[in-house]
Amino acid sequence: MKKIIRIVLTMVLMLLVVGGIIYRMPHSIVEVNANDVSKIAVCNVNVTEPQLIEKILEDLGGSEYKRTKPSGIGGYEEYSIRVYDKSDNLICSIGIADEVTVDTGIFFEQRQSGQLDMSLYQSVVET
Repeated sequence: MKKIIRIVLTMVLMLLVVGGIIYRMPHSIVEVNANDVSKIAVCNVNVTEPQLIEKILEDLGGSEYKRTKPSGIGGYEEYSIRVYDKSDNLICSIGIADEVTVDTGIFFEQRQSGQLDMSLYQSVVET
């Protein structure tokens, strides 16, 4: 019986370690092909121009991010971004808090290199 408990505890510990490593690994938050996107809503302003869609996707997906904390605790977002496919189904929803922090709905993520181009989103909202 003690051997089974020891095996189960070892497995749980291994799962926690692997989960912690995966949680902190750098990753991309947007892996969408611009050709598969019909529109991007930036603060309820619809973007349908292919060049601007590509620019927004490059800005969001152009760097790796690391998770910082769960986003369920709330926070501030300056811009909300929603990406839709050709059938108008929501692909992803992201809240941009500042030049390096985004809210993916599950986690707050910090950009590991460079900054988000906030002027890009500001120009979309102002049109």
